[in-house]
Amino acid sequence: MSTQKRRDGYYSRVSVPSDLRSSLQRREVVKRLGVDEYRTAKIRCARWEAHVASMFHEVRVKRDALTKESRENNMIISSCALEAAHSSSHRGMRVV
Repeated sequence: MSTQKRRDGYYSRVSVPSDLRSSLQRREVVKRLGVDEYRTAKIRCARWEAHVASMFHEVRVKRDALTKESRENNMIISSCALEAAHSSSHRGMRVV
């Protein structure tokens, strides 16, 4: 947990995991916690970081689902291309 004191209050800094940096196009997430008291800032920071961890998980799940869907679509396209090549070869046509 990274709680930082700045002139205008406390902030939370969370590093973006390396496997998500290219997807999210950032290295860290910074949020102003809106309090001046350290104890309150630590509590808000913990809540915020739990929320960010949950968001990172969602991004991974959606990214993996898209990757799986993309692989499935590529398999369907390949299958259709093979069928088209097979049917056209019976008519004397060639698929390039």
